[in-house]
Amino acid sequence: MQTQKMSLAGIQGKLSRAEMKSIMAGSGCYKCCWTGTSNCSVGVSCSASCTCVSGATLTSC
Repeated sequence: MQTQKMSLAGIQGKLSRAEMKSIMAGSGCYKCCWTGTSNCSVGVSCSASCTCVSGATLTSC
């Protein structure tokens, strides 16, 4: 896989509004919540491939 630098101006108009919003905002806000409770960690910016400890589930903020 080859990495290339891109500018937002160069790809604007080629992506949907939601895709541009995601790029501008970063990977997204996710938090770990203990299963069966409303006790959650502070939200962090990462991808959906982030993981939580055993007994907790990854949810979007």
